[in-house]
Amino acid sequence: MKGSILFGRMVAKAFRKREVNNPLIVKDVRVKRIAQARLTVAIVGCFLTLLGGRAFANIALTGNIAGKPAEARKKCPVHPGNICSSTLVPTNVSLISQPTEWFKQILGKKYPGEEWHFCYVGGNENIKGKFDVKYYRAYNDCPGLLGAEIEVDFVPDATSLIQDILWIQAIDTNFRGKQEFLIDDRALLVEMGNLPDPPHNQVMYGPFYPYQDEDEDPPRWQTDYVSGGSYDYFYDKPGFFCPTPGSSKYAKFETYAVWWDDYFNQDGTIVDVDNDGHWVYVHEGFSWGFKLACVPEPLTMLCILLGIVNLTVYVHKRSRDK
Repeated sequence: MKGSILFGRMVAKAFRKREVNNPLIVKDVRVKRIAQARLTVAIVGCFLTLLGGRAFANIALTGNIAGKPAEARKKCPVHPGNICSSTLVPTNVSLISQPTEWFKQILGKKYPGEEWHFCYVGGNENIKGKFDVKYYRAYNDCPGLLGAEIEVDFVPDATSLIQDILWIQAIDTNFRGKQEFLIDDRALLVEMGNLPDPPHNQVMYGPFYPYQDEDEDPPRWQTDYVSGGSYDYFYDKPGFFCPTPGSSKYAKFETYAVWWDDYFNQDGTIVDVDNDGHWVYVHEGFSWGFKLACVPEPLTMLCILLGIVNLTVYVHKRSRDK
């Protein structure tokens, strides 16, 4: 029933007359072509939904999947006598063929109601190609930040209906002293006080990961939405300051390729093309993350153990003498 409703909505949408004179929706021939391609993708997606939403292996994970270095450790300049480290967890980037229930719950909780509609279509044939891992590595810049850095390129096949994608990322972390489940979006940047100053604050609204590239190296804040910039690779370099000795910090990520049926304005705000809410199609993704720790150096640990032994012997001797 749900598939039939989705099919009816999308077919009606596909044959609905476009307001091509609206400059916010279609500004030139190139954007018209993009709009037509989006309609094709939507219709094919509907037929696949009616077929049962079966998963096919249409995305391969390639490249430097194994993290290198998997760990970055050194003598801690903040806590003398200790070793601070960043360790990749998991060690290898892992492909996610179907969005997890955890991700669905976090995304639905953050963006509920009639405005946002999420369709989980991992494995359908609208998107074909590979997630090519350029690098996945731990870093340790203590007394600066410690964490992980990753870049993953989406390389579509020639037969893939979807050639450019956006990303949505969910986080499981304790970096603020308690476990939290977060969507890595513009709202989180604002909450953390990390939104860039003008003119670089035109970060896309909605649930989308705020770093989206324009085929530039190194990646930068996305600032050009209207001209049809290409959003094909994912880059992130999260990090925290060194934890106090004996404690740890962690961050686990699920990152998904998505396609949607609306557009951004130049300032990152969203145009609801058909005034029917925002329909986002979540495809395959990948998982990655890291853990930070600060532990005593081996020599320091040895001294502590010897001290414990000596204290135990002393207490035992005193009790025996009594």
